Amino acid sequence: MTIKNAYTDCQDVKRAKTKTQDSHLIVVLGAKVNDDGTPSGSLSRRIDCALQTAQELSDPCFLVSGGSSRTNVPTEAEVMQSMLVKMGVSEGLILTDHESLDTLQSVEKCASIIKQHGPFKSVNVCSDLYHILRIVTLFEMLGIMTLPGKITSGRKSMGTPKWIFYWIRDLIALIYDIFLLALKDIENKQKNSSS
Repeated sequence: MTIKNAYTDCQDVKRAKTKTQDSHLIVVLGAKVNDDGTPSGSLSRRIDCALQTAQELSDPCFLVSGGSSRTNVPTEAEVMQSMLVKMGVSEGLILTDHESLDTLQSVEKCASIIKQHGPFKSVNVCSDLYHILRIVTLFEMLGIMTLPGKITSGRKSMGTPKWIFYWIRDLIALIYDIFLLALKDIENKQKNSSS
């Protein structure tokens, strides 16, 4: 699968100010990398989502996000970047975040990268279905409107009990992340008002 693009890299999108309104960004949040450096089923589904979404968009760029807390295991972003390149995506079309270790860190870092490299016609997010509500909500709190990508449900491969567990876990994590973002916003406003 080759992704056709009029730009040589994402930097060209930033420079071509008159063309950025025609560009789309696909954000892929990481998932587990196996000990041998191969992608987990969840990570593979997220890359499949990115590739399927890209087929429906003109001039897509990609942003892959996810670090690693384990030594001798590549970051989630490295594995995703490698997978995209193997599928025909030019390395120059892939922005990366190798630092983030959880969803909130990924969304915050990606929001910063999007603001730096944008504007984009659309920002499409690829993750598991149970994760999309949380991601879209957190991006919106940071001022970035997103659309869900074309992802296949992992329910069949995970099994229904595990899938339900992940939905419940993510809803609880969403409440926690909203609280953390709101707290950071209050702290930033207090710092700015005292300056």
